[in-house]
Amino acid sequence: MKITRPLIGKFLDISTSHITKKDARLLDRTVGSNPLIVYKYPEGFFVLVPEKFDRKNKYFHQELALAKKFGYSKALLNILRKAYAKNCWFVRLDCDGTVYSDLPTFKW
Repeated sequence: MKITRPLIGKFLDISTSHITKKDARLLDRTVGSNPLIVYKYPEGFFVLVPEKFDRKNKYFHQELALAKKFGYSKALLNILRKAYAKNCWFVRLDCDGTVYSDLPTFKW
């Protein structure tokens, strides 16, 4: 199939202040048993938002359940839910990212 237009995806830009210190440590573990797909860079992380594979979104909910078992906070799981609801492909957690008034912040 020949593509005539570029495929452009979305990401949610958000401050690392919206995740806990433990979340940051877990995101830093990008190899092995980490249930999330993470790319680390000096100022933060890109986190892949699990995809919608069926009408009931079973896959997404299973991935969040695994992330919760792994130890991620409710705050990070809610960020992934927010990104998912907005059809974002990634979450960009950055030290200079956007701070949202409707989300909790953590000082670490």
